[in-house]
Amino acid sequence: QCGQPSGALLDARGRAMMVSRVLIENKDSLAAYRNYAHAPHFAAALSGQIAEFKRFDITPDRLRDAADDQPRLKDISLVYSAYQQRMHGIYTDNEDRINWMIERMPETPFLSGASVFIDEFEMLTAQVYRIVRALLDTAHEVYATFRLSRPGDADEPLFALERRHYGRMRAIAEEIGHAVSDIWLPADGINPRHAA
Repeated sequence: QCGQPSGALLDARGRAMMVSRVLIENKDSLAAYRNYAHAPHFAAALSGQIAEFKRFDITPDRLRDAADDQPRLKDISLVYSAYQQRMHGIYTDNEDRINWMIERMPETPFLSGASVFIDEFEMLTAQVYRIVRALLDTAHEVYATFRLSRPGDADEPLFALERRHYGRMRAIAEEIGHAVSDIWLPADGINPRHAA
């Protein structure tokens, strides 16, 4: 309903090829990774790292600012920046498409007034938190499940990460002004799952 992003979608191999091209083009500007400019496995690993940076909203500028006197980080920020410039308007990757989707969620008619159900999270990145925030801003109601033990249970430490994620999701909802309620879903002989 809101179109789709411009640029051809690159898969993992295409992203690695783009990083390889950028490495070769910028070889003389690299301090720590100059000798890896023609190494396909390094390009593939670096393209995966760039995808992680994007998922956690780490921009090339933020990375460069954090690099200080670390030549490896400076090289990675240079390659990341050049990768972004090469991609702009011509190609896109999954992370760019997700960012595009997040920006357009408020304009999406089918989400307005919808009930959205999220059953567990594989990994909670900055992008995922922004998706949830956009859903909370747009949809009528959002339900999310978390695997948690009850407070005080012996296995509570095993669920500490999920509890932190739950707390952050709850804080986002409350910050936006949404009411939050908890529902414990017990299962016979199985630890209950927590839904909010």
